[in-house]
Amino acid sequence: MDRGQTECFKPPEKFDSVFGFKLGYLLVGDTEQPSLQGKDTTLQEAITTANLAKNHYRRRRTETEFNKFYESCISFSEGKSGEPVLPRYRRASGRLI
Repeated sequence: MDRGQTECFKPPEKFDSVFGFKLGYLLVGDTEQPSLQGKDTTLQEAITTANLAKNHYRRRRTETEFNKFYESCISFSEGKSGEPVLPRYRRASGRLI
């Protein structure tokens, strides 16, 4: 690691980290409304903003939107992180069954 580079600015080593960061940014960044953060927000403004967010997420929750998002994650992580892999299968513990 470079002298000036800190741990938090180091590129992610795993694809699922990239996926998680981009998903969090997508969920929070798209619907962040500064108008809801003030003390003078009315109930009607809050309900309207909640309905707008709900409709926005409903439009985003399609196969084509997910494929675009996934492809953007793959193109972003090329050369920066590892390949996407499925987690190793683990058998359920006998105590839990």
